[in-house]
Amino acid sequence: MRSLRVSGALILVGYLAVIAGYIDLIIVGSQGGTRGFQIAEAVAYGLVGFGSWRSVKACQDGDASAKLVRGLTRWVGAASGAMAIAFALETYEYHKTFSALVAVRVPIPHYLQQIFFGLAITVGFLLAAFGFWFASSRLGIATEPAQTAVPDS
Repeated sequence: MRSLRVSGALILVGYLAVIAGYIDLIIVGSQGGTRGFQIAEAVAYGLVGFGSWRSVKACQDGDASAKLVRGLTRWVGAASGAMAIAFALETYEYHKTFSALVAVRVPIPHYLQQIFFGLAITVGFLLAAFGFWFASSRLGIATEPAQTAVPDS
């Protein structure tokens, strides 16, 4: 079976970027319940990614059905891609709002940090999506039966 190092690295870097984005968001100054929600959300994404990666590793070691894990991995990759789109749209909407408020001279604190938060999470989820998708494509190799040599009689 091919190595999953590239996929694992993409997923790891992706989720580290998501964590960096959430840390930035929390530092910027979310309040009370919102901060708790954001921390819980970041932990939940991390747990989903970790659980899926454990399934991939189990399949690589021969402990699980490759077809089942390949499907799970693709769904997690698709979910990560959808989250990237959601955060990209949210960041774009924030930028549009900021631009409109600047035109009427309303100051908005922490604009660049908010943009960094959005971009970090968007890029992180994109990397994780590619990582999970690559991992699922590499799992298909394990399902092919080995060719055995038939001795000539």
